[in-house]
Amino acid sequence: MSLRTAAFNVYALLVAASAPFTVGSAIAESEVTRGPPRVPSEIIIYIHPEVTDRDFVGPLVCELEKVLVAPVSAKDLPLLLGSDLKATQTQLDATQVADRFRQATMAEGDISAFKHFIMAQDITVRPYNYLFASTFGIDGETSPLQIISTARIASRYSKPPTAAQIALTTQRLYKIIIRSIVQSTGNASLSGCVMSFANSIVEHDRKSSDFCAPDRAHLVHQGVLREREIDGCQAVAQGKSRGLVSFLRLE
Repeated sequence: MSLRTAAFNVYALLVAASAPFTVGSAIAESEVTRGPPRVPSEIIIYIHPEVTDRDFVGPLVCELEKVLVAPVSAKDLPLLLGSDLKATQTQLDATQVADRFRQATMAEGDISAFKHFIMAQDITVRPYNYLFASTFGIDGETSPLQIISTARIASRYSKPPTAAQIALTTQRLYKIIIRSIVQSTGNASLSGCVMSFANSIVEHDRKSSDFCAPDRAHLVHQGVLREREIDGCQAVAQGKSRGLVSFLRLE
């Protein structure tokens, strides 16, 4: 067990049981089909202004930087999420949000940039009750992007949030994003360890944060994962008014 998994598991045991989530016919993440092999040129994480508890952003970018070859950055995106995007009275349609997200960020990055949009409102795609996240562009016709809702995955925050609460939210988002990235590289068939499909928050918290050894070796060879993880990284906030976050890597 890696230090990442050990630390995350401790936080999960401390906090996971406190948040109620329905399962029913819900689905945690949208399933995808195999796409053409491709390697991301960069990972851009966009944060909607309605996500007000942002203590997870720095640790999340740091954890992704530790394992990924592509640079990772995070920034604000005040995307208009109006009633025209509603799938139900309380949920937005993930597909319609994705279309608006793609249009809003079309000029940023190239076709090899993988983009992820973290929003606060609940999302779904019929016929499911809800989604934690949904990934689009897996087929290779467009650049890949992912819509993520924190409505059901953000740990309950006290004011201020505890370190355990921040770590649990970071862990959940890390697993969702890293799985989407690997699927978008054309490796949707990988299904063990962190790539395991989760149909509920309980399953999501139980699964490993690490890659199975053969999968990791394959992804290193493909140029997606680092051969050796960075020992640590240090967040350096720049231009908070612009919502930008950059990182210094400690090699």
